[in-house]
Amino acid sequence: TAAVAVQKGVRFSTRVDADVPLITSDWEKMRRIVSNLTSNAVKFTDAGGSVDVHASLAPGGAEVSVAVRDTGIGIPEDKHRLIFERFTQENMSTVRRYGGSGLGLSLVRDLTGMLGGRVELNSEPGKGSLFTVYFPVDESWHERAGQDEGGRHDKNHADR
Repeated sequence: TAAVAVQKGVRFSTRVDADVPLITSDWEKMRRIVSNLTSNAVKFTDAGGSVDVHASLAPGGAEVSVAVRDTGIGIPEDKHRLIFERFTQENMSTVRRYGGSGLGLSLVRDLTGMLGGRVELNSEPGKGSLFTVYFPVDESWHERAGQDEGGRHDKNHADR
């Protein structure tokens, strides 16, 4: 995706916060989710625009969020639910201009659900889109994060 962005003249950046834990999940499904979101973001962003991917520990620490923000064409609010359906894009002029099968976002929704996660969309026409996928954190990570090297529980660390 980054190579396509460079060819197209779209700035592509990624950032992973230091506190993001390893997620024990189906790596291939997670890869496909992020790949579909970033490919779409690049596809619907014109030269000079940007696509930013940011992974962080969500408030409360029960989920890791992966946010894909673009400065692309955006999606009208009344179409937000529709674009997650199979073979659907915002409108036919979008299909003619950008191509695609209309399966990418339905796949994102389905795969995210299979992993116990969820996907959210914030978008406005002409201002771009923000897709955020939330993946559950393995509860044993919290237990490991709350122990010091001797295996003793560190209450201050666990409460962060």
